[in-house]
Formats: sequence, C-alpha cells, structure tokens
Amino acid sequence: MTLHLIVIFKESFSVKFLIKAAEARGIKVNLVDANEVDFFNLPVLEKGDLLFRLTGSARAKRVEKLIINDDVAHFYKDSSYAISGRDSSYFYNKQAGLPVIKTIPLPPIWQSDIHKHVDYLGGFPLVVKIMGGQDGVGVIQVDTIEGLKSLFDYVRIQKRTVLLRSFVQHQYYGRLVVVGDRVVASHRTYSSKNEFRTNALGNTDEKKEAIVFSEEIQRVAVAAVKSIGIEFGGVDILFSDNGEYYISEVNSPCAYNHTQTLTGIDIAGAIVDYLINKSNLKSN
Repeated sequence: MTLHLIVIFKESFSVKFLIKAAEARGIKVNLVDANEVDFFNLPVLEKGDLLFRLTGSARAKRVEKLIINDDVAHFYKDSSYAISGRDSSYFYNKQAGLPVIKTIPLPPIWQSDIHKHVDYLGGFPLVVKIMGGQDGVGVIQVDTIEGLKSLFDYVRIQKRTVLLRSFVQHQYYGRLVVVGDRVVASHRTYSSKNEFRTNALGNTDEKKEAIVFSEEIQRVAVAAVKSIGIEFGGVDILFSDNGEYYISEVNSPCAYNHTQTLTGIDIAGAIVDYLINKSNLKSN
C-alpha cells in the first residue's frame, strides 16, 4: 500500500505532516510533483493504494485526472467527481439548501442593468470574488457603481470566472476541516485593522484561535463537503455581526496545516487513517 501525494511544494508543512503520519502507520509515500512529471512518467497506482492531491494548481488537477481510478482510495464519492471538476462550491451548497452568501453567479453583460444587480444584493458595499485565488487574493470590496462597472469591464476582457456577492459584515470566520462524516478540527480567524478579508494573506497567528463550533455548525460543514461529492474539505463560514452564519466556500484540497498547528489535533493522521480504512473496505 502506497500513499501517492500530488504536490507542488514538497517542503510544505502539509506535506511533512502527511509523510510523518503515513510513516507512523507503516505506509510508503510517493511524492508526485506536478511540475516534474509529464504524460509519459506518471505513476501507476496499484489496487489498494491511497491518493491525495494537496494543491489546487491546474496542472496538479490534470495529473490527478490522469492517474485516478476507483481501485484506489481517494476523497471523492467516485472518480468521476475528480474528472468533471467544479468551478465553485456555491452551486452545490445552494442546491443542498445550505446557508450561502447571497450571490449572483452570472456576471452582468454590457447591456445589463447594473443597478438591478446591486439592489438585489442589498446595495453597496458588494464583494466581487474572482475565482482561482487563495489567501483572500481576488476577493475585492466594491463601493460604487463606477468601480463595479470598471471592474467588470476588466473581468469580461480577461474572461475570468467571478461571483458577485452581498457584503457580510463579520468579525471572524471559521475554518472547519472535514474528514468523512465529521469535523476533525477547527479554528477561527479575526479580521485585521483596515482589512475586510479575514482570510487575507498576512493575518498572523495572533488573529487565530482554536475553537470547537456547535453541533449545528459542524453538521452544516459536513453537509457542505458532502454536497460536492467529496469526503475531505476545509469549510469557511462567515459569522455575521447579527448572529447569522453563511458558507463562504469549500476548499478541497485545503491548507489544513494551520488548523493542525493551532489545535494540536493530528489532522494528517485522520486523513491517512480515513484513506487506509477506505482502501481496506475496497479490498474486502
């Protein structure tokens, strides 16, 4: 049995945690660097092996699509979910009836009534989320019609996928790491001064703390991951100033290492154990 890890940064803490967890369980690890393999030297996965992609890069996703099969243990309901791909967890979460941020997922065209879009979302400020970024990059607060129009002019020319969303005033967001049917660990992050994005790059550990969320919130997080057809994910939930909560997104893969470090909970071990158990079930 081998754990195949599709990676970009071999020295990341997430990779190191997983290698340590696998070795502690007597599992061999094969690092598949998406930037170092091509079509002719891809690994061949044996029945009973374990597969986990740690990066969201487009090339890593292509590698995963080429080597995944249902004879190995992975975090998808079945391999077709990995092959089909998902632009945004929003559509799946909304279809499942989960609490999502009010969103217009279809950007306005040149002829659109931009005021109608703004009114539907409750007025300014609004948030434009350009898909594909991380650590808050691509999440933009817009405060005026003029700013919104010019931003969408750029987005249309660049042919980017975006979500237009209501602005949720919040002091913190929760990151809940789901493995299978449970939340393994979670933490929350508070916003910094002069910054509306609580997940922005540069938020220090002083702004983060371990927390066990209520059973209700944990059920929502597990349901959010399941709605996408996967079995592992980091669910980001915004907690508004008026006591309501909204799913911002489901990240899979996710940078779980921050949560593991803050909580002291062995998330990497839970990931490896889940894949081992799934592999054993396939073998029986």
